[in-house]
Amino acid sequence: MEDSSNFAILDKWEYSGELTLEEAEAIRAEFDALADDQLSEVDEYVEKDPYTALGLFTRFTSFVNAAISRLPNVIRALERWVQRIQKRVRALARKLGADSYEIGVSMPTGVSFALSFPT
Repeated sequence: MEDSSNFAILDKWEYSGELTLEEAEAIRAEFDALADDQLSEVDEYVEKDPYTALGLFTRFTSFVNAAISRLPNVIRALERWVQRIQKRVRALARKLGADSYEIGVSMPTGVSFALSFPT
């Protein structure tokens, strides 16, 4: 997906921290392709470099949340991905040695996740 407009939007957002309404619309329209691409990248790193996978996953959820803050109906696209997102969080928790994990999807914040580690 690196040649698509969503990748360019993700790249711009990562460096500027800004997302326009038009960009949020583009994300909503192509959410499945974006999520598939970003979560596949997370999958590539879970076993060989889980901290990179965690960073990529955090980047993805932060980007989705930025889109949700500009255009709340992006959360509808996200609903279809909750189980697939859970699969990645579970794999990260296992690989990083977390005791448990939590995933939340809410308005207006979007998706959140937490890993709990032994004390």
